[in-house]
Amino acid sequence: MNDRLAMLASFLASASLLLLMTSVLAADEGFRFEIVDEVATVGDNALTVRLIDAEGNSVPRAVIYALRLDMAPDGMAAMTAPLQPVEELDDGLYRFRADLMMEGNWRLQIAAKIQGETETVTAELPLEVLP
Repeated sequence: MNDRLAMLASFLASASLLLLMTSVLAADEGFRFEIVDEVATVGDNALTVRLIDAEGNSVPRAVIYALRLDMAPDGMAAMTAPLQPVEELDDGLYRFRADLMMEGNWRLQIAAKIQGETETVTAELPLEVLP
């Protein structure tokens, strides 16, 4: 019986340590993306997003990747548009070029790695496209 209690205590101690480490590594909770202009038009567009930290400060020099632009909010996730990174502007702003071929509700999926952080920051941003 003592062996079982010792094993249980060891397991609980290990689980508590793992839980503590996981919460410390969850850095992405303090960062978020915002789309600068949530409305675009059919055709060629420049889309700009801002990456900010928990205090509202802009985050420059992030590595942006995993980009996808689709019409999932309108139930058409297979309808995608080409999206290309253009440049990083000042003050944590990142610009992309998108050719939007249809009006409706679009979703921009984006991910970033931030220097000094272990977790990836991800977001799904809404974009309304007008004729």
